[in-house]
Amino acid sequence: MFKLTNRYIPALIVIAIFIILSNYLSQKNIASNKQYATLVNISGKQRMLSQRIVVLAYDYVEHRATKEQLKATMLHMQ
Repeated sequence: MFKLTNRYIPALIVIAIFIILSNYLSQKNIASNKQYATLVNISGKQRMLSQRIVVLAYDYVEHRATKEQLKATMLHMQ
C-alpha cells in the first residue's frame, strides 16, 4: 500500500504544471490583446476627431468663428 506522501507528490507536481501552463497562456493572451487595444484606441480617437470636425464644420458654416480650430483638428486627424 502506498504511503499518503507518495500519492500527494505526483498530484502536487501535476497541479504545479497546470499553474505554470495557465500563467504562461494568460500572459501570452494578454500580450496579444495589447495589439488589439492599440487598434481600438486609434479607431476611437479617429471617431472622436471626426465627430469634432463635424461639429466645428457646422459651427464654421453657421457662425464663421471656428476656422482655426477646424483647420487644427483636420491637421491632427492626418
